[in-house]
Amino acid sequence: MSKVFEDDTANTNKIFTINNIKVLYTNVRSITSGTKREELQVLIKSENVDIVGITETWGKPDILDSEMEITGFKLFRKDRVAVNDKKGGGVALYVKNSLRVVDCEDLNSKLCESVWCKIYVENIDHFVIGVCYRSQEADENELREMFEGIKLACEANRSVLIMGDFNYPEINWNTLHADSNSSKFLKLVMDCYLEQQVCKPTRGNNILDLILTNEMPIKDGIRILAPIDNSDHNVLIFSIDCNKSGEKEKKHLCYNQADYNGMREFVKLRLSHMDLSDMSVSSMWYYFNGIMQEAIRRFVPYRTVTNKSKNPLWMTGKVLRSVKKKHKLWKKWKESSDDTLKDKYKKQANKASKAVRLAKRDFERKLVKHIKKDSKTFFKYARSKTSVKPTIGPLIDDNDVPICDDQEMGQMLNTFFASVFTTECVDGLPDCKNIFNGNDEDKLSSYHISSSMVKAKLLKLKMNKAPGVDSVGTNMLLELADEISNTVADLFNKSLISGEVPQDWKLANVTPIFKKGKKSSVVNYRPVSLTVNLCKVFESILRDNMLEHLQKHNLIKSSQHGFVSNRSCLTNLLVFMEEVSSYIDSGYPVDVIYLDFQKAFDKVPHRRLLLKLAAHGIAGKVLQWIGNWLSNRKQRVVLNGCFSEVERCNQWSTTRICIRPTSLYIIYK
Repeated sequence: MSKVFEDDTANTNKIFTINNIKVLYTNVRSITSGTKREELQVLIKSENVDIVGITETWGKPDILDSEMEITGFKLFRKDRVAVNDKKGGGVALYVKNSLRVVDCEDLNSKLCESVWCKIYVENIDHFVIGVCYRSQEADENELREMFEGIKLACEANRSVLIMGDFNYPEINWNTLHADSNSSKFLKLVMDCYLEQQVCKPTRGNNILDLILTNEMPIKDGIRILAPIDNSDHNVLIFSIDCNKSGEKEKKHLCYNQADYNGMREFVKLRLSHMDLSDMSVSSMWYYFNGIMQEAIRRFVPYRTVTNKSKNPLWMTGKVLRSVKKKHKLWKKWKESSDDTLKDKYKKQANKASKAVRLAKRDFERKLVKHIKKDSKTFFKYARSKTSVKPTIGPLIDDNDVPICDDQEMGQMLNTFFASVFTTECVDGLPDCKNIFNGNDEDKLSSYHISSSMVKAKLLKLKMNKAPGVDSVGTNMLLELADEISNTVADLFNKSLISGEVPQDWKLANVTPIFKKGKKSSVVNYRPVSLTVNLCKVFESILRDNMLEHLQKHNLIKSSQHGFVSNRSCLTNLLVFMEEVSSYIDSGYPVDVIYLDFQKAFDKVPHRRLLLKLAAHGIAGKVLQWIGNWLSNRKQRVVLNGCFSEVERCNQWSTTRICIRPTSLYIIYK
């Protein structure tokens, strides 16, 4: 194992415990209208809320998750099933990213407006939380499913928290008396041994919004705050008395704040004393990388971050103060019933809404104004309005037990990712037709890498790209291009001539990306490998030489559009459309078959790939280097700063040099 791979000091974690989880609930009457979502975010920030329950979201299928997202929270939603012109309905549950949550599919109904999840905390195996909305027009089937869901949740789980707007103003929760319309619901609550916690009106003089608990202690009672924007339901805030995993503290390298002047002098001095003549490729790499690691320790500062939910970029201190003042005035008005305080509250409520609206507008105007200088921030903000970044897990293991620990989840994902690689049978490999017809001296057997080539590649690197196992980011390579280009060129040439590939170049930090389906299943994640950036520079130079060789000897067919200069998916589609149009114009029918190869990169047979490369005139040192680069590769999954064990990707690993066969089409005349 390499030295770099064992050095995880930059990713130390610190976990502490918090004794309660703060919950906010309200009926918002359309979370996407006006400034309701923005004001809700301000309230969440000021109250340090962990879980948010919302009824009457007025969600519809054409409303994206990103339009309802709250920064730093996972979103679970259920829109009204009967979509019609009449607005209303819909529920949503937001859970902070630091909490481990699993969707309760067995409780989530098709008809009723309810959403259920399990949340795993310390000292308690889990508790079930549900958000329900009963409209006054709900039919018997919808009510039956809602009641069955509540009953099943209480029977199957020890700790249950249910919140929602049930629209039963006739129930007297002090005397537990109800009329004929609400008696079934009251009986359900009593049969399930649920305790109703709200004792003050939540809309007008009625208690419509309920907090129901079963062996879930509410700490310090329920606070009632002013409504959100123009909603007519009050906000309920309370704390659950239990332990939860606190913020996880991680250290990140801040390459943007590094002392590059001092780093250049240091690296230049150390490399001037480096004797390369008697070193092997691996020794040369470790010596060079040791200098880079020492430069990082001396000149790159660390930034400590936690997994606390981030504030929206537009949120300012002025907005926070304005919203807090609104809720203070509302509380004073309710306690005194003074009409003058009522007028002050209404004025402050309007000011708070205006402050939120103006803060968001000013932020977006600044983004547009500086788009030429900082397009990355603009497009990052724009993407946040169209998509939601999903979180990982919890994952369900083979015994149907949910796994919440980052390291255990990383190990599960890494084992799955390593298992999908093709185990290639090398006995009786088929003969490969020779495509290259030139002489031996025309084959791509070797080439020389100059320092100017390396420097040009280093200067073309994109800023702020994630580093591999060596923690050397692209910012650092760009800044040190003049100082390291000669040494790196010597390293590359020595590696190519000897065919030796340093072990660090075969190691990858894998980031799991959720695709679709259940987040609890490992099969629904795809791996993204982060490798050593300097190795990518070598690969880029190798690719340029290979493409030059293939184009020089006309070894690439005209039908190939991927990875070819001046060709793209667009040119491929234009050629395809032209061909189809010509057949249709001639009166011929056209059938099209699209094929998609599952895990195309992972299942490339590498021995056969090497035979293909040899058939195209790739030989000698170049072919030997590629073969060594493909063999004995290893990977580990990195999840929230936690590392899985290293897995060997079978005998042959995935390659990025091959042309990926994503889709084919066949035309019949």
